Amino acid sequence: MTTTDIATTDPAALPAIPTPASTGMFSAGDFPTPQITLVQGQSEFLTQREYGARNGDVIWHTDKTDLHWLIGGDDKAEEFVGFVVHWEKTAARFFGDGQMEFEPSRQRNMADPDSWDVFFYHIAIPAIDDMLAAKAMFTRSNLPAARNINLLFARAARETGGDTTNLPPVPVKFRTVEGVGKKGHQFFKYSATTTKDYTEDEFETAKLIQGTAKSLAAAQRYENTAPQVDDSEKPSI
Repeated sequence: MTTTDIATTDPAALPAIPTPASTGMFSAGDFPTPQITLVQGQSEFLTQREYGARNGDVIWHTDKTDLHWLIGGDDKAEEFVGFVVHWEKTAARFFGDGQMEFEPSRQRNMADPDSWDVFFYHIAIPAIDDMLAAKAMFTRSNLPAARNINLLFARAARETGGDTTNLPPVPVKFRTVEGVGKKGHQFFKYSATTTKDYTEDEFETAKLIQGTAKSLAAAQRYENTAPQVDDSEKPSI
């Protein structure tokens, strides 16, 4: 059986852009970081009633503003299509109160049952933003969906003759599935499958967004900053 290694590369950093600041260029932190959040648990979207969110909703947002419901909401949407344009893998240790801290080595500690792989997927949805992708964190209960996304990347690599450095955006259809935890609590997790439910224009725009996402990720690594995640949103259980 043949296996395909998925390689992540460090594309060129963001070009120098004249600014009024003395630095002479933008850094990764100078751009907004949209996120995609699966609402559940102690999410601020639930504890603050003004958001009007429900368990299992999926929301695109930037700093809890400019909200776009992808699943749920007034339209009661059940799925959405996004283009995964970049991904990063790290690891984190989770605590009983839902808190987490990233592993310094960025590798899962196999001897620690509270240490888990963490995938950050940069997802482009051109109808919402034609410039930036949103980050979504997949860990613990969402690892099966993450593996499906990784498989789609592996298939894309096979179709390009094994070239894993310049893969096109990978279209994915996302849904949520309800589950029950070991202690009887309700939770939601993603399902992720391949799809052809998109237009050529959307795909071409996703390719442009992909270039920006890779450059921002490279700049972030250069600046030695940890993967950004809204720490007020508890990870999936």
